[in-house]
Amino acid sequence: MKKILALVLALVMVLSLAACGGTKTESPKTEEPKTEAPKTEAPKTDAPKTEPAVEVTPPPVVVDDTVKMETVNGVFGDYLVYTTPHKQDLGPVEPGVLWIGQENPVEAGNPFANGASPFYDLVYDKLLEYDLDTGELKGVVFKEWEMAPDNSYMTFTMHDNIYFHDGTHATAEDVMYTLERAIDPTISQQADRNVFGNIDFDKSEITDTYSGKIVLKVPTVTFTPGLTKAWLLCKSYIEKMGEDNAWWSNCVGSGPYKVDDIIAGDRFIVSKFDNYWKGGEKNSFDKIIIRAYSELATMYMDYETHNLDMIIGLSSSDMERIVNGEIDNTVLGIYSLLNTYSIVFNEEEGNPALKDENVRKAIALAIDPETVEAFSWEYLGAPATSVVPSGLPDSVPMAYEQNIEEAKAALAAAGYKPGELTIKIGTHSGQTVLRASESVQAMLEEVGFKTEMIIAERTAHITNMRNGGPDTYDLGITMQAFETLESANLLGTISHANGSASFSAASDEVVDDLVQQAKAATSVENKQAIMKELQEYIRDHYWYVPLVEATYAIVYRDYVDGIRVLIPRMADLRMAEFK
Repeated sequence: MKKILALVLALVMVLSLAACGGTKTESPKTEEPKTEAPKTEAPKTDAPKTEPAVEVTPPPVVVDDTVKMETVNGVFGDYLVYTTPHKQDLGPVEPGVLWIGQENPVEAGNPFANGASPFYDLVYDKLLEYDLDTGELKGVVFKEWEMAPDNSYMTFTMHDNIYFHDGTHATAEDVMYTLERAIDPTISQQADRNVFGNIDFDKSEITDTYSGKIVLKVPTVTFTPGLTKAWLLCKSYIEKMGEDNAWWSNCVGSGPYKVDDIIAGDRFIVSKFDNYWKGGEKNSFDKIIIRAYSELATMYMDYETHNLDMIIGLSSSDMERIVNGEIDNTVLGIYSLLNTYSIVFNEEEGNPALKDENVRKAIALAIDPETVEAFSWEYLGAPATSVVPSGLPDSVPMAYEQNIEEAKAALAAAGYKPGELTIKIGTHSGQTVLRASESVQAMLEEVGFKTEMIIAERTAHITNMRNGGPDTYDLGITMQAFETLESANLLGTISHANGSASFSAASDEVVDDLVQQAKAATSVENKQAIMKELQEYIRDHYWYVPLVEATYAIVYRDYVDGIRVLIPRMADLRMAEFK
Protein backbone atom coordinates (compact mmCIF):
# COMPACT_ATOMS: atom_id res chain seq x y z
CA MET A 1 0.00 0.00 0.00
CA LYS A 2 2.77 2.42 0.94
CA LYS A 3 4.56 2.01 -2.35
CA ILE A 4 1.35 2.34 -4.30
CA LEU A 5 0.39 5.51 -2.48
CA ALA A 6 3.82 6.99 -2.99
CA LEU A 7 3.44 6.44 -6.72
CA VAL A 8 0.00 7.98 -6.69
CA LEU A 9 1.30 11.02 -4.82
CA ALA A 10 4.07 11.45 -7.30
CA LEU A 11 1.42 11.43 -10.02
CA VAL A 12 -0.58 14.03 -8.12
CA MET A 13 2.47 16.30 -8.01
CA VAL A 14 2.91 16.00 -11.76
CA LEU A 15 -0.73 16.74 -12.42
CA SER A 16 -1.14 19.61 -9.99
CA LEU A 17 -1.07 23.16 -11.16
CA ALA A 18 0.10 24.23 -8.95
CA ALA A 19 10.80 25.75 5.50
CA CYS A 20 12.58 25.15 5.72
CA GLY A 21 28.71 16.74 14.49
CA GLY A 22 27.55 19.32 17.13
CA THR A 23 24.09 20.39 18.19
CA LYS A 24 23.08 23.76 19.55
CA THR A 25 19.89 24.57 21.43
CA GLU A 26 17.37 27.30 20.73
CA SER A 27 18.66 30.67 19.62
CA PRO A 28 16.92 33.89 20.64
CA LYS A 29 14.80 35.74 18.08
CA THR A 30 16.76 38.81 17.03
CA GLU A 31 15.30 40.40 13.90
CA GLU A 32 11.57 39.97 14.42
CA PRO A 33 9.54 42.87 15.86
CA LYS A 34 9.75 42.85 19.61
CA THR A 35 6.13 42.45 20.59
CA GLU A 36 4.79 40.95 23.74
CA ALA A 37 1.62 39.03 24.10
CA PRO A 38 -0.85 40.38 26.64
CA LYS A 39 -0.56 38.81 30.01
CA THR A 40 -2.84 35.85 29.76
CA GLU A 41 -2.88 32.39 31.12
CA ALA A 42 0.15 30.25 30.38
CA PRO A 43 0.00 28.23 27.17
CA LYS A 44 -1.89 25.03 27.70
CA THR A 45 -0.28 21.74 27.01
CA ASP A 46 -3.09 19.39 27.96
CA ALA A 47 -5.91 18.42 25.67
CA PRO A 48 -8.92 20.77 25.90
CA LYS A 49 -11.25 19.82 28.70
CA THR A 50 -14.32 19.14 26.62
CA GLU A 51 -16.63 16.23 26.11
CA PRO A 52 -18.00 14.89 22.84
CA ALA A 53 -21.43 16.28 22.08
CA VAL A 54 -22.65 12.73 21.45
CA GLU A 55 -21.43 10.05 23.83
CA VAL A 56 -19.97 7.04 22.06
CA THR A 57 -21.37 3.78 23.41
CA PRO A 58 -19.44 0.63 22.50
CA PRO A 59 -19.67 -1.58 20.68
CA PRO A 60 -19.81 0.61 17.54
CA VAL A 61 -22.16 -0.28 14.76
CA VAL A 62 -20.19 -1.06 11.62
CA VAL A 63 -21.75 0.65 8.60
CA ASP A 64 -18.95 0.22 6.08
CA ASP A 65 -15.62 -1.58 6.32
CA THR A 66 -14.16 -0.10 3.15
CA VAL A 67 -11.69 2.76 2.85
CA LYS A 68 -12.73 4.71 -0.21
CA MET A 69 -10.15 6.56 -2.27
CA GLU A 70 -10.95 8.93 -5.08
CA THR A 71 -8.98 11.31 -7.26
CA VAL A 72 -10.80 14.62 -7.39
CA ASN A 73 -10.38 16.84 -10.42
CA GLY A 74 -9.87 20.21 -8.77
CA VAL A 75 -9.61 23.44 -10.68
CA PHE A 76 -5.99 23.79 -9.51
CA GLY A 77 -5.07 20.19 -10.15
CA ASP A 78 -6.05 16.74 -9.00
CA TYR A 79 -5.95 15.73 -5.33
CA LEU A 80 -6.62 12.57 -3.36
CA VAL A 81 -9.40 12.01 -0.85
CA TYR A 82 -9.60 8.97 1.45
CA THR A 83 -12.76 8.28 3.45
CA THR A 84 -12.55 5.68 6.21
CA PRO A 85 -15.43 3.50 7.46
CA HIS A 86 -18.27 5.23 9.28
CA LYS A 87 -18.43 3.04 12.37
CA GLN A 88 -19.69 5.42 15.05
CA ASP A 89 -22.33 8.10 15.15
CA LEU A 90 -19.91 10.79 16.31
CA GLY A 91 -20.90 14.41 16.70
CA PRO A 92 -18.82 17.59 17.19
CA VAL A 93 -16.44 17.78 20.12
CA GLU A 94 -18.51 20.74 21.32
CA PRO A 95 -21.84 21.92 19.83
CA GLY A 96 -21.39 24.93 17.59
CA VAL A 97 -17.61 24.95 18.06
CA LEU A 98 -15.03 23.68 15.56
CA TRP A 99 -11.89 22.41 17.28
CA ILE A 100 -8.79 22.37 15.02
CA GLY A 101 -5.22 21.27 15.64
CA GLN A 102 -2.32 22.68 13.62
CA GLU A 103 1.42 22.13 13.56
CA ASN A 104 2.43 25.76 13.00
CA PRO A 105 2.91 27.83 16.18
CA VAL A 106 0.31 30.40 17.22
CA GLU A 107 1.77 33.86 16.84
CA ALA A 108 0.43 37.43 16.72
CA GLY A 109 -2.56 38.11 14.48
CA ASN A 110 -0.71 40.12 11.81
CA PRO A 111 -1.44 38.25 8.55
CA PHE A 112 1.64 39.68 6.82
CA ALA A 113 4.06 38.64 9.56
CA ASN A 114 3.40 35.05 10.55
CA GLY A 115 3.02 31.52 9.29
CA ALA A 116 0.19 29.65 7.62
CA SER A 117 -3.06 29.10 9.50
CA PRO A 118 -6.75 29.19 8.58
CA PHE A 119 -7.04 31.90 11.25
CA TYR A 120 -6.00 34.71 8.90
CA ASP A 121 -8.64 34.11 6.24
CA LEU A 122 -11.33 33.86 8.92
CA VAL A 123 -10.50 37.22 10.48
CA TYR A 124 -9.35 39.25 7.45
CA ASP A 125 -10.68 39.76 3.92
CA LYS A 126 -8.31 39.62 0.96
CA LEU A 127 -8.25 42.23 -1.77
CA LEU A 128 -8.52 39.46 -4.40
CA GLU A 129 -8.68 35.69 -4.28
CA TYR A 130 -8.87 32.69 -6.58
CA ASP A 131 -12.31 31.24 -7.22
CA LEU A 132 -12.09 27.60 -6.13
CA ASP A 133 -14.73 26.60 -8.68
CA THR A 134 -13.47 28.40 -11.79
CA GLY A 135 -9.80 29.08 -11.04
CA GLU A 136 -10.28 32.71 -12.01
CA LEU A 137 -9.32 35.74 -9.96
CA LYS A 138 -12.25 37.39 -8.23
CA GLY A 139 -12.64 40.40 -6.01
CA VAL A 140 -13.29 40.29 -2.30
CA VAL A 141 -12.53 43.78 -0.98
CA PHE A 142 -12.15 44.97 -4.58
CA LYS A 143 -15.43 45.31 -6.42
CA GLU A 144 -13.71 46.24 -9.70
CA TRP A 145 -10.06 46.45 -10.80
CA GLU A 146 -8.21 46.92 -14.06
CA MET A 147 -4.58 46.87 -15.14
CA ALA A 148 -3.37 49.45 -17.62
CA PRO A 149 -2.65 48.13 -21.14
CA ASP A 150 1.10 48.48 -20.49
CA ASN A 151 0.83 46.93 -16.98
CA SER A 152 2.21 50.10 -15.39
CA TYR A 153 -0.68 50.74 -12.97
CA MET A 154 -3.93 49.35 -11.59
CA THR A 155 -7.15 51.20 -10.86
CA PHE A 156 -9.58 49.78 -8.31
CA THR A 157 -12.94 50.40 -6.71
CA MET A 158 -13.72 48.64 -3.44
CA HIS A 159 -17.06 47.71 -1.95
CA ASP A 160 -18.55 50.64 -0.06
CA ASN A 161 -20.20 48.63 2.74
CA ILE A 162 -17.15 47.01 4.39
CA TYR A 163 -16.94 47.48 8.16
CA PHE A 164 -14.18 46.34 10.50
CA HIS A 165 -14.95 44.49 13.72
CA ASP A 166 -14.61 47.73 15.73
CA GLY A 167 -17.26 49.41 13.59
CA THR A 168 -14.86 51.45 11.46
CA HIS A 169 -15.99 51.95 7.85
CA ALA A 170 -13.29 50.70 5.45
CA THR A 171 -12.14 53.05 2.69
CA ALA A 172 -9.45 53.26 0.02
CA GLU A 173 -7.19 54.80 2.66
CA ASP A 174 -7.15 51.42 4.42
CA VAL A 175 -6.22 49.70 1.14
CA MET A 176 -3.25 52.01 0.58
CA TYR A 177 -2.18 51.65 4.22
CA THR A 178 -2.31 47.86 3.86
CA LEU A 179 -0.08 47.93 0.78
CA GLU A 180 2.43 50.37 2.30
CA ARG A 181 2.85 48.21 5.41
CA ALA A 182 3.68 45.23 3.20
CA ILE A 183 7.00 46.78 2.12
CA ASP A 184 8.31 47.14 5.70
CA PRO A 185 10.27 43.96 6.56
CA THR A 186 10.08 44.69 10.31
CA ILE A 187 6.29 44.41 10.42
CA SER A 188 5.50 42.34 7.31
CA GLN A 189 8.10 39.59 7.25
CA GLN A 190 6.00 37.24 5.12
CA ALA A 191 4.97 39.78 2.48
CA ASP A 192 6.29 39.25 -1.04
CA ARG A 193 8.73 42.09 -1.76
CA ASN A 194 8.58 41.23 -5.44
CA VAL A 195 4.91 42.26 -5.45
CA PHE A 196 4.56 45.02 -2.88
CA GLY A 197 8.07 46.43 -3.25
CA ASN A 198 7.23 47.27 -6.86
CA ILE A 199 4.55 49.81 -5.89
CA ASP A 200 5.49 53.47 -6.36
CA PHE A 201 3.64 55.05 -3.46
CA ASP A 202 4.76 58.57 -4.40
CA LYS A 203 2.76 58.27 -7.62
CA SER A 204 -0.07 56.07 -6.34
CA GLU A 205 -3.13 57.91 -5.12
CA ILE A 206 -6.57 57.70 -3.56
CA THR A 207 -8.96 58.98 -6.21
CA ASP A 208 -12.19 58.79 -4.20
CA THR A 209 -13.47 57.43 -0.89
CA TYR A 210 -13.60 53.88 -2.25
CA SER A 211 -11.28 53.97 -5.25
CA GLY A 212 -7.62 54.46 -6.04
CA LYS A 213 -4.74 54.08 -8.46
CA ILE A 214 -1.75 51.82 -7.73
CA VAL A 215 1.28 52.80 -9.81
CA LEU A 216 4.12 50.32 -10.30
CA LYS A 217 7.82 51.15 -10.43
CA VAL A 218 8.32 48.54 -13.13
CA PRO A 219 5.42 47.34 -15.32
CA THR A 220 4.72 43.67 -14.75
CA VAL A 221 2.16 41.03 -15.59
CA THR A 222 2.53 39.38 -12.18
CA PHE A 223 1.18 42.13 -9.93
CA THR A 224 -2.51 41.17 -9.90
CA PRO A 225 -2.02 37.55 -8.70
CA GLY A 226 0.19 38.93 -5.91
CA LEU A 227 -2.79 40.71 -4.39
CA THR A 228 -4.25 37.32 -3.45
CA LYS A 229 -1.79 37.51 -0.53
CA ALA A 230 -2.97 40.94 0.66
CA TRP A 231 -5.42 41.15 3.59
CA LEU A 232 -7.25 44.40 4.34
CA LEU A 233 -6.05 46.10 7.56
CA CYS A 234 -7.67 48.87 9.59
CA LYS A 235 -5.39 51.92 9.54
CA SER A 236 -7.07 53.92 12.33
CA TYR A 237 -7.15 50.98 14.73
CA ILE A 238 -3.54 49.89 14.23
CA GLU A 239 -2.25 53.46 14.54
CA LYS A 240 -4.30 53.95 17.72
CA MET A 241 -3.16 50.70 19.34
CA GLY A 242 0.44 50.59 18.10
CA GLU A 243 2.38 47.58 16.85
CA ASP A 244 2.88 46.14 20.33
CA ASN A 245 -0.82 46.02 21.11
CA ALA A 246 -2.79 45.69 17.87
CA TRP A 247 -2.21 42.03 17.09
CA TRP A 248 -3.32 40.00 20.06
CA SER A 249 -6.68 39.41 21.74
CA ASN A 250 -7.94 42.75 20.46
CA CYS A 251 -6.81 42.60 16.82
CA VAL A 252 -9.37 43.80 14.29
CA GLY A 253 -10.20 42.66 10.77
CA SER A 254 -13.21 42.75 8.48
CA GLY A 255 -13.71 38.99 8.00
CA PRO A 256 -16.58 36.67 8.95
CA TYR A 257 -15.05 35.86 12.36
CA LYS A 258 -13.74 38.20 15.06
CA VAL A 259 -10.97 37.51 17.57
CA ASP A 260 -11.89 36.53 21.12
CA ASP A 261 -8.35 35.72 22.20
CA ILE A 262 -4.90 34.78 20.96
CA ILE A 263 -2.81 32.84 23.45
CA ALA A 264 0.76 32.93 22.18
CA GLY A 265 2.10 29.47 21.44
CA ASP A 266 -1.21 27.82 22.25
CA ARG A 267 -4.40 28.81 20.44
CA PHE A 268 -6.46 31.21 18.35
CA ILE A 269 -10.07 31.66 19.49
CA VAL A 270 -12.48 33.37 17.10
CA SER A 271 -16.26 33.72 17.12
CA LYS A 272 -18.95 34.50 14.58
CA PHE A 273 -19.13 38.17 13.57
CA ASP A 274 -22.85 38.73 13.19
CA ASN A 275 -22.41 42.04 11.37
CA TYR A 276 -20.14 40.68 8.64
CA TRP A 277 -20.52 42.96 5.63
CA LYS A 278 -21.14 40.07 3.21
CA GLY A 279 -23.83 38.53 5.38
CA GLY A 280 -23.93 35.38 7.48
CA GLU A 281 -23.47 32.76 4.80
CA LYS A 282 -19.78 32.37 5.58
CA ASN A 283 -19.78 31.89 9.34
CA SER A 284 -21.57 28.66 10.16
CA PHE A 285 -19.83 28.01 13.49
CA ASP A 286 -20.44 29.98 16.68
CA LYS A 287 -16.76 29.66 17.52
CA ILE A 288 -13.57 28.18 16.05
CA ILE A 289 -10.62 27.22 18.24
CA ILE A 290 -7.27 26.53 16.56
CA ARG A 291 -4.71 24.88 18.81
CA ALA A 292 -0.98 24.66 18.11
CA TYR A 293 0.92 21.44 18.78
CA SER A 294 4.67 21.13 19.02
CA GLU A 295 4.34 17.35 18.69
CA LEU A 296 2.35 15.86 15.82
CA ALA A 297 1.85 12.66 17.80
CA THR A 298 0.05 14.57 20.55
CA MET A 299 -2.17 16.33 18.03
CA TYR A 300 -3.05 13.06 16.34
CA MET A 301 -3.82 11.44 19.68
CA ASP A 302 -6.20 14.28 20.53
CA TYR A 303 -7.93 13.67 17.21
CA GLU A 304 -8.22 9.94 17.85
CA THR A 305 -9.67 10.52 21.32
CA HIS A 306 -12.20 12.97 19.85
CA ASN A 307 -10.82 16.15 21.37
CA LEU A 308 -10.39 17.68 17.91
CA ASP A 309 -12.73 17.78 14.94
CA MET A 310 -9.98 18.48 12.44
CA ILE A 311 -6.19 18.53 12.13
CA ILE A 312 -3.97 20.34 9.65
CA GLY A 313 -0.69 18.59 8.96
CA LEU A 314 0.29 15.16 10.23
CA SER A 315 3.08 12.66 9.89
CA SER A 316 3.41 10.07 7.14
CA SER A 317 2.95 7.23 9.64
CA ASP A 318 -0.33 8.73 10.83
CA MET A 319 -1.46 9.14 7.23
CA GLU A 320 -0.66 5.48 6.63
CA ARG A 321 -2.90 4.45 9.54
CA ILE A 322 -5.79 6.40 8.04
CA VAL A 323 -5.22 4.99 4.56
CA ASN A 324 -5.16 1.49 6.06
CA GLY A 325 -8.52 2.09 7.72
CA GLU A 326 -7.30 2.08 11.32
CA ILE A 327 -9.07 5.37 12.16
CA ASP A 328 -12.77 5.47 11.47
CA ASN A 329 -15.17 8.35 10.69
CA THR A 330 -12.39 10.26 8.95
CA VAL A 331 -11.77 12.12 5.71
CA LEU A 332 -8.15 12.61 4.58
CA GLY A 333 -7.39 15.05 1.78
CA ILE A 334 -3.91 15.14 0.22
CA TYR A 335 -3.16 18.30 -1.76
CA SER A 336 -0.20 19.83 -3.53
CA LEU A 337 1.50 22.42 -1.36
CA LEU A 338 2.64 24.32 -4.45
CA ASN A 339 6.08 24.66 -2.93
CA THR A 340 9.51 23.12 -3.26
CA TYR A 341 12.20 22.29 -0.75
CA SER A 342 15.74 22.96 -1.97
CA ILE A 343 19.29 23.08 -0.66
CA VAL A 344 20.63 26.63 -0.80
CA PHE A 345 24.06 28.08 -0.10
CA ASN A 346 25.14 30.96 2.11
CA GLU A 347 27.51 32.93 -0.04
CA GLU A 348 26.83 36.15 1.85
CA GLU A 349 28.36 35.38 5.26
CA GLY A 350 29.07 31.67 5.09
CA ASN A 351 32.11 29.64 4.15
CA PRO A 352 34.17 31.43 1.42
CA ALA A 353 34.68 28.03 -0.21
CA LEU A 354 31.05 28.15 -1.35
CA LYS A 355 31.95 30.79 -3.91
CA ASP A 356 33.83 28.07 -5.79
CA GLU A 357 31.48 26.46 -8.31
CA ASN A 358 33.35 23.16 -7.95
CA VAL A 359 32.43 23.04 -4.26
CA ARG A 360 28.78 23.70 -5.05
CA LYS A 361 28.95 21.12 -7.83
CA ALA A 362 30.35 18.54 -5.42
CA ILE A 363 27.47 19.21 -3.05
CA ALA A 364 24.85 19.07 -5.79
CA LEU A 365 26.12 15.79 -7.23
CA ALA A 366 26.38 14.23 -3.76
CA ILE A 367 22.63 14.50 -3.17
CA ASP A 368 19.99 11.99 -4.23
CA PRO A 369 16.55 13.71 -3.91
CA GLU A 370 14.70 10.39 -4.07
CA THR A 371 16.56 9.13 -1.00
CA VAL A 372 15.95 12.39 0.86
CA GLU A 373 12.24 12.31 0.02
CA ALA A 374 11.78 8.66 0.96
CA PHE A 375 13.68 9.07 4.25
CA SER A 376 11.95 12.30 5.28
CA TRP A 377 8.69 13.12 3.52
CA GLU A 378 7.45 9.64 2.60
CA TYR A 379 3.71 10.13 1.97
CA LEU A 380 3.99 13.91 2.00
CA GLY A 381 6.08 14.60 -1.08
CA ALA A 382 7.72 13.57 -4.34
CA PRO A 383 11.28 14.16 -5.60
CA ALA A 384 11.52 17.63 -7.13
CA THR A 385 12.45 18.11 -10.75
CA SER A 386 12.88 21.89 -10.47
CA VAL A 387 12.99 24.76 -7.99
CA VAL A 388 9.59 25.78 -9.41
CA PRO A 389 6.75 23.26 -8.89
CA SER A 390 6.39 21.01 -11.92
CA GLY A 391 2.76 21.97 -12.53
CA LEU A 392 3.48 25.68 -13.11
CA PRO A 393 3.97 26.79 -16.74
CA ASP A 394 7.37 28.39 -16.03
CA SER A 395 8.92 25.30 -14.43
CA VAL A 396 12.22 24.19 -15.99
CA PRO A 397 13.73 20.73 -15.20
CA MET A 398 16.92 21.32 -13.25
CA ALA A 399 17.36 18.44 -10.83
CA TYR A 400 20.82 16.89 -10.62
CA GLU A 401 21.46 13.16 -10.85
CA GLN A 402 23.55 11.87 -7.97
CA ASN A 403 27.09 10.92 -9.03
CA ILE A 404 29.40 10.20 -6.12
CA GLU A 405 32.56 9.82 -8.20
CA GLU A 406 32.01 13.09 -10.08
CA ALA A 407 31.21 14.81 -6.78
CA LYS A 408 34.53 13.59 -5.32
CA ALA A 409 36.33 14.78 -8.46
CA ALA A 410 34.73 18.24 -8.19
CA LEU A 411 35.79 18.52 -4.55
CA ALA A 412 39.34 17.56 -5.52
CA ALA A 413 39.27 20.10 -8.37
CA ALA A 414 38.45 22.76 -5.79
CA GLY A 415 41.66 21.81 -3.98
CA TYR A 416 40.25 19.90 -1.02
CA LYS A 417 41.15 16.41 0.21
CA PRO A 418 38.57 14.28 2.02
CA GLY A 419 37.92 15.67 5.50
CA GLU A 420 39.56 19.07 4.84
CA LEU A 421 36.47 21.18 4.15
CA THR A 422 33.84 21.55 6.89
CA ILE A 423 30.26 22.41 5.92
CA LYS A 424 27.85 23.71 8.57
CA ILE A 425 24.32 22.46 7.91
CA GLY A 426 21.53 24.47 9.50
CA THR A 427 18.12 23.03 10.29
CA HIS A 428 15.16 23.44 12.59
CA SER A 429 13.83 20.82 14.93
CA GLY A 430 10.81 19.80 12.85
CA GLN A 431 10.93 16.08 12.18
CA THR A 432 10.70 16.17 8.38
CA VAL A 433 13.30 18.87 7.69
CA LEU A 434 15.58 17.52 10.42
CA ARG A 435 15.51 14.02 8.92
CA ALA A 436 16.12 15.50 5.45
CA SER A 437 19.11 17.46 6.80
CA GLU A 438 20.50 14.30 8.39
CA SER A 439 20.12 12.52 5.06
CA VAL A 440 21.99 15.32 3.28
CA GLN A 441 24.67 15.25 5.97
CA ALA A 442 25.33 11.55 5.40
CA MET A 443 25.61 12.04 1.63
CA LEU A 444 28.06 14.93 1.96
CA GLU A 445 30.24 12.90 4.30
CA GLU A 446 30.26 10.04 1.80
CA VAL A 447 31.76 12.40 -0.79
CA GLY A 448 34.46 13.65 1.59
CA PHE A 449 33.04 16.72 3.30
CA LYS A 450 33.35 17.12 7.04
CA THR A 451 30.04 18.33 8.45
CA GLU A 452 28.54 20.01 11.49
CA MET A 453 24.80 20.09 12.17
CA ILE A 454 23.30 23.16 13.87
CA ILE A 455 19.72 22.64 15.14
CA ALA A 456 17.51 25.54 16.22
CA GLU A 457 13.82 25.91 16.95
CA ARG A 458 11.77 27.19 14.02
CA THR A 459 11.74 30.95 14.70
CA ALA A 460 15.45 31.09 15.51
CA HIS A 461 16.17 28.98 12.43
CA ILE A 462 14.43 31.50 10.18
CA THR A 463 16.46 34.32 11.76
CA ASN A 464 19.65 32.35 11.17
CA MET A 465 18.65 31.79 7.54
CA ARG A 466 18.44 35.57 7.24
CA ASN A 467 21.97 35.86 8.67
CA GLY A 468 20.51 37.73 11.63
CA GLY A 469 20.94 35.14 14.36
CA PRO A 470 23.86 33.93 16.47
CA ASP A 471 24.46 30.85 14.31
CA THR A 472 25.77 30.96 10.76
CA TYR A 473 25.00 28.19 8.30
CA ASP A 474 26.88 27.24 5.15
CA LEU A 475 23.82 25.58 3.66
CA GLY A 476 20.30 24.75 4.64
CA ILE A 477 17.05 23.40 3.30
CA THR A 478 14.64 26.15 2.40
CA MET A 479 11.01 26.04 1.37
CA GLN A 480 9.91 28.28 -1.48
CA ALA A 481 6.13 28.72 -1.72
CA PHE A 482 4.37 29.65 -4.94
CA GLU A 483 1.12 30.68 -3.32
CA THR A 484 -0.04 32.99 -6.10
CA LEU A 485 0.50 30.40 -8.86
CA GLU A 486 3.35 32.57 -10.12
CA SER A 487 6.93 31.38 -10.68
CA ALA A 488 7.98 35.01 -10.27
CA ASN A 489 7.70 34.45 -6.51
CA LEU A 490 11.13 32.85 -6.84
CA LEU A 491 12.53 36.31 -7.59
CA GLY A 492 11.86 37.46 -4.04
CA THR A 493 14.47 35.12 -2.57
CA ILE A 494 16.99 34.50 -5.31
CA SER A 495 18.45 37.96 -5.82
CA HIS A 496 20.22 40.33 -3.44
CA ALA A 497 19.37 43.16 -5.82
CA ASN A 498 15.72 42.33 -5.30
CA GLY A 499 15.92 42.71 -1.54
CA SER A 500 16.18 39.08 -0.48
CA ALA A 501 16.13 38.63 3.29
CA SER A 502 17.43 35.08 3.10
CA PHE A 503 20.92 33.75 2.43
CA SER A 504 19.50 31.75 -0.47
CA ALA A 505 20.15 34.71 -2.76
CA ALA A 506 22.95 34.08 -5.24
CA SER A 507 25.93 36.46 -5.30
CA ASP A 508 25.89 36.80 -9.05
CA GLU A 509 25.31 39.79 -11.32
CA VAL A 510 23.80 37.60 -14.04
CA VAL A 511 21.11 36.42 -11.63
CA ASP A 512 20.40 39.99 -10.54
CA ASP A 513 20.07 41.14 -14.15
CA LEU A 514 17.74 38.29 -15.15
CA VAL A 515 15.60 38.93 -12.08
CA GLN A 516 15.16 42.56 -13.04
CA GLN A 517 14.28 41.55 -16.59
CA ALA A 518 11.66 39.09 -15.32
CA LYS A 519 10.13 41.76 -13.11
CA ALA A 520 9.92 44.14 -16.08
CA ALA A 521 8.32 41.63 -18.46
CA THR A 522 5.31 43.17 -20.19
CA SER A 523 3.76 39.93 -21.42
CA VAL A 524 3.28 36.43 -20.08
CA GLU A 525 5.32 35.00 -22.95
CA ASN A 526 8.22 37.37 -22.29
CA LYS A 527 8.20 36.58 -18.58
CA GLN A 528 8.18 32.83 -19.21
CA ALA A 529 11.17 33.08 -21.56
CA ILE A 530 13.19 35.04 -19.00
CA MET A 531 12.22 32.68 -16.18
CA LYS A 532 13.39 29.76 -18.31
CA GLU A 533 16.76 31.42 -18.89
CA LEU A 534 17.07 32.25 -15.20
CA GLN A 535 16.38 28.68 -14.05
CA GLU A 536 18.79 27.25 -16.62
CA TYR A 537 21.52 29.58 -15.39
CA ILE A 538 20.88 28.60 -11.78
CA ARG A 539 20.98 24.91 -12.74
CA ASP A 540 24.22 25.24 -14.69
CA HIS A 541 25.97 27.17 -11.91
CA TYR A 542 24.62 25.13 -8.96
CA TRP A 543 22.86 27.80 -6.93
CA TYR A 544 19.97 25.64 -5.83
CA VAL A 545 19.61 21.87 -5.40
CA PRO A 546 15.92 20.88 -5.78
CA LEU A 547 14.87 18.19 -3.31
CA VAL A 548 11.15 17.71 -2.82
CA GLU A 549 7.79 18.92 -4.00
CA ALA A 550 5.62 18.64 -0.93
CA THR A 551 2.02 17.64 -0.43
CA TYR A 552 -0.18 18.53 2.52
CA ALA A 553 -2.72 16.56 4.53
CA ILE A 554 -5.95 17.86 6.00
CA VAL A 555 -7.92 15.46 8.18
CA TYR A 556 -11.40 15.87 9.60
CA ARG A 557 -14.30 13.87 10.95
CA ASP A 558 -17.00 12.88 8.51
CA TYR A 559 -19.56 15.05 10.28
CA VAL A 560 -17.72 18.14 8.99
CA ASP A 561 -18.84 19.30 5.56
CA GLY A 562 -17.86 21.99 3.08
CA ILE A 563 -14.07 21.97 3.59
CA ARG A 564 -12.27 23.60 0.69
CA VAL A 565 -8.55 24.18 0.16
CA LEU A 566 -7.15 27.61 -0.58
CA ILE A 567 -4.08 28.11 -2.74
CA PRO A 568 -1.98 26.31 -2.01
CA ARG A 569 -2.02 24.73 1.42
CA MET A 570 -4.61 26.05 3.82
CA ALA A 571 -8.10 24.79 4.59
CA ASP A 572 -10.84 27.24 3.72
CA LEU A 573 -13.35 27.05 6.56
CA ARG A 574 -15.62 29.86 5.46
CA MET A 575 -18.17 27.49 3.89
CA ALA A 576 -17.66 24.61 6.34
CA GLU A 577 -20.39 23.38 8.64
CA PHE A 578 -21.45 20.44 10.76
CA LYS A 579 -23.76 17.99 9.01
